[in-house]
Amino acid sequence: MSVITDSQTSVGKVVTTLKRAIFTGELQPGEQLREVLLTEHLSVSRNSVREALRVLSANGLTSHMPNKGVRVRKLSISEVEEIFKTRLIIERQAVLNANFCEASLLQQLAAAMNDYAKMAKTNDPVTVAEAHNQFHAALVGITGSKHLMELEHSLMQELQVVIASVDSDRNDLTNEIKKHQALTNMLLEKRIDEAVEWIENDLALTKDFVIQHLCAPKQKFKIHT
Repeated sequence: MSVITDSQTSVGKVVTTLKRAIFTGELQPGEQLREVLLTEHLSVSRNSVREALRVLSANGLTSHMPNKGVRVRKLSISEVEEIFKTRLIIERQAVLNANFCEASLLQQLAAAMNDYAKMAKTNDPVTVAEAHNQFHAALVGITGSKHLMELEHSLMQELQVVIASVDSDRNDLTNEIKKHQALTNMLLEKRIDEAVEWIENDLALTKDFVIQHLCAPKQKFKIHT
């Protein structure tokens, strides 16, 4: 992680720096985030680091364990399975709703897809992850339910640490963009059966890949001051 300059001493900049470190794998799931070490490494106040860690926790990127401090969020296999089970239910329902939803909801999905493709060209893992989350929120938005959109966003936030590291390992963001564009086209063209099959297959494959990733030994990264 790079040192934050004097013009970048806000909590928001610390959050962005830590997010980028998490999404690029410099900070691994389960790795402890020590306030003193981060303060020295980033050349910011301890209060800024402490507040940034609170923001990351609220976003599902870190977790606090009694007597163990703050760590990068690490999901268990059972948590991953539960998240994907829930996503399958609500995303499949969203696809089925595309047959009779308001046209504006499909337009919002198309706009989210365009933003996702645009952000992918930046090669910035933070903006890419956020655009990916927004795409899936727009997908579930086809149901017309704000509560389901919020649930999907929450589920994607829980997954984003491991998904970011998986995407980094696969290094196939271009292919992911093409796949999501294909799903968008199916829904715009009301090819519902194909879209349902896409959702079922993609979620199953992604879940299996995530679990394999969690079970694989990972290199430990350390922050050097």
